[in-house]
Amino acid sequence: MFRGMNERVAIVVTLIILFMTITICLCYVAIFVSPELPLNPFPPSKVANLDQDQGQGQVTAPNPEGTVRSTPTFPPTWTPTATATPTGTPTPTFTSTTTPTATPTDTPTPTSTFTGTPRPPTRTPRPPTVTPTFTPRPTEATSLWKGKLRATWVNCGSTGLFGKVRGPSGNPIADIWVHYWADGWDGAWTKTLADYQGEAADRNWDGLLDNKPKPGNWHIAIASGDGSRQYLSNTVTVTTSSNCEGTGAAQWGEIEFVRNY
Repeated sequence: MFRGMNERVAIVVTLIILFMTITICLCYVAIFVSPELPLNPFPPSKVANLDQDQGQGQVTAPNPEGTVRSTPTFPPTWTPTATATPTGTPTPTFTSTTTPTATPTDTPTPTSTFTGTPRPPTRTPRPPTVTPTFTPRPTEATSLWKGKLRATWVNCGSTGLFGKVRGPSGNPIADIWVHYWADGWDGAWTKTLADYQGEAADRNWDGLLDNKPKPGNWHIAIASGDGSRQYLSNTVTVTTSSNCEGTGAAQWGEIEFVRNY
């Protein structure tokens, strides 16, 4: 227990000494920064007064003129502080603010003359109004594809359409939408395959119309997408009959679309 108390006393004494040391250092720093603090037992003003009193005693202690002679010594010491005021003379450097003469850059206002140029281009879109002429179902190839009826086939069990969508070299072209429809019927869209199908490899698309002979006039064209009626080819028409025997019998139409390049 006593040993513990001695350690505590030692810690307390150490902290007191450390605090006093820091306090003394701070006092020295404060006196160095501001010698006129009350902490300084010998401020410069007091020393100057002592020197003045001693000087007066050496010249003539009873003569009051000594005090008059000592007073002129103060003004010279204060004159250096007055020199700090001329440092304000750099303020004329703000004359550089005259640089805003760059404001004449507003002269580019004549660029407003360019606003007149857009008017002629706005008139140019008027010719494209002719584009509605492409909305009718084409009868001739308009751009990419050319379609034709290759043959009709007799089938007493179903009616439909099939064929090829290929390139000029004969290779099948996949992911092309074929739209087939009839008057009064919106029809259906089918996407082409990458390979020819069937035993005769005669198709990469087909569409079933009915599970029996069904007469009608069917229209087929290449569409720009699923459900689209914007066509990229001419329209091919196939006529089917209700009879599957005899003259004019036809239930399946074979249509081929070839890309123009």
